[in-house]
Amino acid sequence: MVLVQGGSGLPGNIKPDKTDTPVDQDVVTFDAVSGLAIWQPPPGASGGEANTSSNSGTGEGLALAKVAVDLPFKSLKATAPIIIGSDATSVTYSFSTTPALGTPSTLVGTNITGLPLTTGVTEVLPIANGGTNLSAFGNALEVLRVNAGATALEYAAPSSGGHTIEDEGTPLTDRTKLNFVGAGVTVTDDSGDDASVVTIPGGTGGTIIDSIECFMEVAESTVAFPDIHPMTTSTNHKISGWVLPDVTLSTINFKCKVPDALNSSPAAKIRVTMSTRDGAVASAKVNLQVLTWNIGDSEDMDVAATNTETASDQDLAATNDTLEIYEQTLTTQPAAGDLLMGQLIRNPAATNDNFTAGLFIVMIELIITRDT
Repeated sequence: MVLVQGGSGLPGNIKPDKTDTPVDQDVVTFDAVSGLAIWQPPPGASGGEANTSSNSGTGEGLALAKVAVDLPFKSLKATAPIIIGSDATSVTYSFSTTPALGTPSTLVGTNITGLPLTTGVTEVLPIANGGTNLSAFGNALEVLRVNAGATALEYAAPSSGGHTIEDEGTPLTDRTKLNFVGAGVTVTDDSGDDASVVTIPGGTGGTIIDSIECFMEVAESTVAFPDIHPMTTSTNHKISGWVLPDVTLSTINFKCKVPDALNSSPAAKIRVTMSTRDGAVASAKVNLQVLTWNIGDSEDMDVAATNTETASDQDLAATNDTLEIYEQTLTTQPAAGDLLMGQLIRNPAATNDNFTAGLFIVMIELIITRDT
C-alpha cells in the first residue's frame, strides 16, 4: 500500500500524524496513545520487537535499558573466595576456601545455618545471647554450673553422690527422693545453710520401775520379832515375816543396794507389804514412820538419818490375811550405787493407832521410777 504524505486518511478512518516525518525504510504503525498512524522502523531492522525487559522485586536488578534491538543485562562478577561457573543451561557459584566469620561489629540474622563457627570466631558468646561467656572447655568429667555468687557460669567437679540410705544396715535401692512420713515429722528448707532440716519431735522413751527387795533385820532391844504365819484355810501354807506388836514403840531395820546405772534422776519410795493376822476391826489404823540413810562408797554409816519422814496413820482392812501396801516417798533421793539403810517404826501409843494386835510385815522394797 502506498501512503501519500498529506493524504486524507487510512483504512478504518485512522488519521496519519501529519507532523511525523518518515526516514528511509520506515513503515506506518498505529500509536494507540495518540490514536494516529506514525512512522517507525520496520521489525527486524533497527528497532526490533516492541518489547522491553525489567527487574522484579526490590533487590539489585540485572536488566538494563533496551538499546535499539538489544536487551542488555548486567554480568555476575565474583571476588575471592567466591567462584562463578556456568554450563549450557545454568550458572553455579562456590567458595574456593572456607571463609572466616571474623569479628563483625553487628550481625543480625534469623534461622542462619551453615556458619563456620569452628574457625574464625574471636569472641565469646554472652549468656544473654544463648552462650556461656566461656572461651574454653573445663577439665574431664567437670560439669557446667552457676558459680557461688550467681554471677557467671563455671566448670567444676560434680558434687558427691550423697548418702547411702540403709534399713538396719541393709542398703536400700538408690532413689532421687527421700520422703519423710509419720505424725509430727516435718522437713523445711534452710537456704542460708544450704540444708534440708528434718524435725522429729522428741518423745519420752518410757519409764522403768525398779523393785529392790530389802533385807529385814531386828534392831537391838527392839520388841519386833520374826514369825511364821499359817494360813487359816490351808494349814500347810505358811509365810514368814516380822511382827510389829501392839505393845510399845517397835522398829524393823532394813537395807538394800541402789542400782549402779540410773539414766536420770529417780523418784524413790519405800513400799511395805503387810497384813493383819488377828484382831482386825473395821476402820482400824496403825501409826507408821520411815527413816532412811543414803550411804555412798567410803562414807560414814554412823550419821544422822538422811530422810526422817513424817509418821502417818494407815487404814487397815477388816479381813485378816489381806495384803496391804504402805508407801512412803523419800524426800532426798538416793544416788546410784548407794547403800540404802532404813527403819520402819510403829508407835501404838499414837492417838489414831487403834489396832490391838501385831502388824505382820511380809516385805519391804525400795521402788525407783526412772526414765529410760
